[in-house]
Amino acid sequence: MAKRPFSVADRRRSVADLPDFTQPANGGPSVATRRVEPSAVPPGIEPQLPPFRPLTPRRNLLIVGLTLATVLGLAALMLEPHRLLTAAKAARAEAATLAACPPDAASAAPGCPGSAMPVLMLPMTPATAVAPRR
Repeated sequence: MAKRPFSVADRRRSVADLPDFTQPANGGPSVATRRVEPSAVPPGIEPQLPPFRPLTPRRNLLIVGLTLATVLGLAALMLEPHRLLTAAKAARAEAATLAACPPDAASAAPGCPGSAMPVLMLPMTPATAVAPRR
């Protein structure tokens, strides 16, 4: 493989390769060395604001009160669907109870108030019924 001759494109670039940005390209005076005449009137870019006044205790209480009212209002609005759902479930349960056990029925169905309820009792063993005296 033949070695090609060294060219400028093969060498690494350095800061020396950069143009001198302090000198203008048109040959005029340099911006870096130009003297700026100070102006007598500063530019009017600052807005004219009233002086800062800290909040009074009365205004602080108003802000705290409005914040609490907002938080409580948002909490009530967020909990309203759950409250409505709970009320609907309770009404459905009460309607199901009334349908299963009508209060004016001639004989109460098993499991309703006023019906005969079965009672389970364990039989007593004779050994535990009467304890021998010593």
